[in-house]
Amino acid sequence: RFEFALISDNEIEPIMEIASERPMLKGLNFLDLSEHGVSLKPGIIYQWSVALVGQPEKRSSDIVSSGTIELVELNESQSAALAGADGLDTVSIYAREGYWYDAFSGLSRLIEASPDDAELIETRTTLLRQVGLNEVVDADK
Repeated sequence: RFEFALISDNEIEPIMEIASERPMLKGLNFLDLSEHGVSLKPGIIYQWSVALVGQPEKRSSDIVSSGTIELVELNESQSAALAGADGLDTVSIYAREGYWYDAFSGLSRLIEASPDDAELIETRTTLLRQVGLNEVVDADK
């Protein structure tokens, strides 16, 4: 099972906490905040954490990861470039402009729709390696 929490830098209580008993698929997974009624606000730094709970009676053995995310609004030229793009072109624009979570999310959705597409999988590998997540790439093989 896994537990996920999202906390903003100006709130005491978490914005979102979920615990799931559903089994996680091997490899990379993603969570769509909008499916849980969460929308981020510009200018606020959010911290997320996820814990994989292998032994509920021994929480010290949880595997935990965390990071931060901030909503940064697109400028006019970025919006214009995205308006005429789709698929992998959209992912490339987000990645080039430094919107890593958006690039990864878009790529994850494309892979979900076409799980055997080697170009998409190689693009994900490159994206993960660019930000130093080599262990994630190697563990996903």
